Amino acid sequence: MRNKRYSEIVSLVCFVLLLLIIAICSLINIASKQDKPIETSYRTYTVQQGDNLTKIANKYYTDTYLNEAIFEIKKENNLKSSSLEVGQVLKVRR
Repeated sequence: MRNKRYSEIVSLVCFVLLLLIIAICSLINIASKQDKPIETSYRTYTVQQGDNLTKIANKYYTDTYLNEAIFEIKKENNLKSSSLEVGQVLKVRR
């Protein structure tokens, strides 16, 4: 009876220690991700006849919602409006 109880206590302590180790590793992983800024690489795109922000966003930002992509293009290029000029050079995500 005593051996069974001792075994249960040891198992419980091991389980708690394992949970503690997992929690600490998770916190370390989260902290290390926060230390590294997310780097986005860009390329240039020259606006062609008939282009608009929607077309450019659909071409280069396939992993992002359309309105977020347009917002990012405008922000990265300091655009105050959605108007584009043929020959205008934009910075777009790779």
